[in-house]
Amino acid sequence: MKIQPFGPSLEGVTATAHKVLKDWLDRLAQQLNQSTEGYIVSVTNAQSSVPTSGSFQPGDFVKNSNRAETGAPGSKYILDGWECATSDPLTFLERHFLTGN
Repeated sequence: MKIQPFGPSLEGVTATAHKVLKDWLDRLAQQLNQSTEGYIVSVTNAQSSVPTSGSFQPGDFVKNSNRAETGAPGSKYILDGWECATSDPLTFLERHFLTGN
């Protein structure tokens, strides 16, 4: 009984196509690893301000790419991002985290 390797055969695939596929899979693995570790660079929909247009559904979350501590002393917070509340009209709610400062 011959055991087949997992995945499709690369027989007949050119060296160029093989390299393109390998590079793409490497980038995908890097983004997945960064995402599971919480790196914002891996979030493809991060924005520096609340979305005002686009196709969003309630519950969709857009990460804030321009995070900074704001607010009055004693109640400072970080704006983590925006969660879509309604899609028509497009309405987002801010998600804050208190810093304790």
